[in-house]
Amino acid sequence: KPWTTGRDILICPPYAGWVTELFDEYEWLDRTLKVLNEYTDRPIRVRPKYSKGTIWEGLDGCHALVTFMSNTAVDAAVYGVPVFVPEGNQAAPVGCTDLTQIEHPVYPDREAWANSLAYGQFNLEEFESGLAWEMMNE
Repeated sequence: KPWTTGRDILICPPYAGWVTELFDEYEWLDRTLKVLNEYTDRPIRVRPKYSKGTIWEGLDGCHALVTFMSNTAVDAAVYGVPVFVPEGNQAAPVGCTDLTQIEHPVYPDREAWANSLAYGQFNLEEFESGLAWEMMNE
């Protein structure tokens, strides 16, 4: 979808289980809210991983999505909602990694990024034949 503009900021915090533990990000949401409240007056909605409704419904009307290491960043970028993520997140190439810039999202061309993500998706037959290994080593 084309890039959109909206009013709200949607936060999808790390899943309060193994992700939080693995990255030692128990305070991520509190730190994120503190920064956002310092740099914006926009309404902020927090959407835990197992919320009712689809992510698409949650993204409607959003100025931006803020998340840690969640696939929702890819969903948002494809849906046309700017993303704010840390370095290393799969959507970082088309998002912003500086949360202090929340009022100034980026709107880059996403085609090469989407192609790159799709290029790394393989089915069982491609793994079994060795094609996936071959392509990953190019």
